Order: sequence, then C-alpha cells, then structure tokens
Amino acid sequence: MNYEPQLFDSYGDITEEIATKKFDALLPVQRGKAGEAFLRSIFYSWGITFVDVSEQNWRHDFEVKDTNHNIISKIQVKAVSARWHGYMTVDFSGYEKNSFDVACIVSLAQRSCIFMHGQEDAYNVSWSLLEEKDIDKRSFKDAMGSQYLPDNF
Repeated sequence: MNYEPQLFDSYGDITEEIATKKFDALLPVQRGKAGEAFLRSIFYSWGITFVDVSEQNWRHDFEVKDTNHNIISKIQVKAVSARWHGYMTVDFSGYEKNSFDVACIVSLAQRSCIFMHGQEDAYNVSWSLLEEKDIDKRSFKDAMGSQYLPDNF
C-alpha cells in the first residue's frame, strides 16, 4: 500500500478514531494536544494572528496580545473526546486564581468549540449548544469583546 504522510497526520488520526468510536478516550496529553491543534487551526481559519501559544508554559495555553504584543487575555483549553448526551461538566479546578481569563472547551468528536469568559472551577456544556451554527465565533466574540476582533470577523 502506498501511503503519503499528510499535514497534521497524527492529529487527523486521533480525531478520526474518536469520530468512528474506535476507543472511548484518549490519554490526557493526547487529548490536550489535539484540542490545542484544533483551536490553533480555528484561529488561523478566522485570520486571527494575535493569539499565540503560551511562551512560558504558564497555567494557560494561549495568549491574546495587542498590537504592542502585550498580553490582554489568557485562554485555557480543555478538550473532551467522548460523545455524550445532554450536559457535560468540564473540570477546570486545580488552577491558581487568575491563571486564565477565558476557558475554551473543544469537543473533538464534534469538531467544535465554545469559549466562556472568566475562570470557574467547572463549566456545564450541552451537546446541542456545541452543534449550533457559528457557536465558536459567537462565543469567542462574547468572551473577548468585539474591540479585539478583526473588522471582518
């Protein structure tokens, strides 16, 4: 069999296995890396260039910066891999106070994400909410405020 590696091949394999339910859950590190890669691809697809991966291994994953490269917001990502029905509680406890300003939950099974402003110990997310059209953009705009978004957003 001839096989040519594809860009993001390892992340594609991970999300494909989740989508086809070949296994119930990924190791936390795999799930986290897949969630961060998914979110980075979302930012690129939106044309957002002012969000960077956290440089100093802080207790957050991404930093939103202004034009002078000052950090204006910190995003913590949690990725979930399993399918569920109804609501799911996603745990963000264990982080020091003020570790992040925006929480982002990535559903790898749905290939969707939602942003929430503020740092809480846990967030309840409904499956149906993650299936809403443009929930990623709408929730990012609500969490960040429109003053930080490109004009065409």
